[in-house]
Amino acid sequence: MEKVTAEMYQQNPQRYTLVDGSTEGAPTCAYGNVKEWVGYDKVERTFVRFTKSVYKKLVSQIDPADSVDSVTSNSGSHGNIELKPNNMKIENEFEESGGEVIYFAGGCFWGTEHFFKLIKGVIITEVGFANGKTKDPNYKEVVNGGTGFAETVKVTYDPEKVRLSQLLDLFFKTIDPTSVNRQGNDIGTQYRSGIYYTAEHQVPVITEVLSEIASQYNKPLAVEVKPLLNFYTAEAYHQNYLEENPGGYCHIGPELFDLARETNR
Repeated sequence: MEKVTAEMYQQNPQRYTLVDGSTEGAPTCAYGNVKEWVGYDKVERTFVRFTKSVYKKLVSQIDPADSVDSVTSNSGSHGNIELKPNNMKIENEFEESGGEVIYFAGGCFWGTEHFFKLIKGVIITEVGFANGKTKDPNYKEVVNGGTGFAETVKVTYDPEKVRLSQLLDLFFKTIDPTSVNRQGNDIGTQYRSGIYYTAEHQVPVITEVLSEIASQYNKPLAVEVKPLLNFYTAEAYHQNYLEENPGGYCHIGPELFDLARETNR
């Protein structure tokens, strides 16, 4: 893990940030409770280690009164759901198409991508690996475990044609949100369920939908909600896999694909 010195930080202070204490694979300093001086390089999209002086400079920018957002419902705990600290700022991610971007992890990404591609208002999709702790992983490395990545679909959508709340509602129809590290026949941390956001205004929408979904279950949801920390595109043969291989494995039933096709028509 690269060490960021005071000189490196001064050259581009906006490049580095402290990371959420819940980030898998990233021991971190959070509000003065130091485990290790670990942060995130937003350019290289990888974790880095800070020198003590850089850590102190970053911590000095945090209001100690800030707290971690949480979501509660009458049904009880959301389990693995964690939202960002209030002080953690993220860059809004937009595509040249003008669309907004959200990332969904819901088991095998073949079916999840095909599902979202069918929804009117979705501009483009891309499968890859999100929120892990290594650099530029390939499929074999992720499947073998230890990288911390989740199979994830990047969804670029036109908010004037499809609302984020609609995408979230549809996503939850494709997964068992109480299942830990498993969807269908796929088992492992790389198949965990997650929603990784790219803009501050997406958070309250996600929170509202999660509260509604949680009220429908008697046990905690196992869906992590975090800002996107990193994303690496999967190999070309994984892109549009079910279009190229209609008989390929998928944990999503054909009736849900029909539902996606009918949305907003």
